[in-house]
Amino acid sequence: MQIARDLAKLVECLRAANHATVLTGAGISTASGIPDFRGINRINADLSQLTSTFMRRQPAKAYELLRPFIQTILAASPNAAHIGLARLLAKGVLRGLMTQNIDGLHSRAGAGVVWELHGNLYRGYCMECRTEYDMNGPLAAFLQRGQIPTSACCGAVLRPDVVFFGDKLPAETWRHAERLASASDLMLVIGSTLEVAPACYLPELSREIAIINLGPTAMDHKATLKIECDAITACEYMLRHLA
Repeated sequence: MQIARDLAKLVECLRAANHATVLTGAGISTASGIPDFRGINRINADLSQLTSTFMRRQPAKAYELLRPFIQTILAASPNAAHIGLARLLAKGVLRGLMTQNIDGLHSRAGAGVVWELHGNLYRGYCMECRTEYDMNGPLAAFLQRGQIPTSACCGAVLRPDVVFFGDKLPAETWRHAERLASASDLMLVIGSTLEVAPACYLPELSREIAIINLGPTAMDHKATLKIECDAITACEYMLRHLA
């Protein structure tokens, strides 16, 4: 079976690597019930108006646009792929983890340091006084009562610390991700179509790329190995043979 042969080859590549890293996208979280935007489990939603300016000017409408995503993410739990990667990191098989996801599931799985390129829905800050907040409670209150999250310090609206359309990526996070990618002799890309800039450029900084994704990606032609496989199957295989 081709998938089994490809996974065996991936294990060989990981054993030979000195500094293997991983970049994950929405496809790793679909098994947790969180749909993606571009893969086979894609959702049909136009969020292009969800900008920082829109959040500031019309926070109630912005939060209503976010409602289905907040509801889905707050209800989700780490799946076997998140847990498998956390264990591979703990064993030193992988040397670093970057993600395009805002669901916080890697951290909840015990992955330690996670470079969250697009932020984390569970973190937030006041748009006026910039005080930082744990958003778990405020977001739950919004779902239950429609209460827009506000700052206890000044009463202004809180926004999730995530990258909206038109926002730049957090500078420090991006610098760390670039350094991690540049030091990689093998980067695994799991569950990403590699169509969103600038995260899609990170694999090109690695000496070799191995892609695990259901469906084509923008960098299949540059990958040493492309495995047409779901994230859980791949991560469980790696865990059995490497950890």
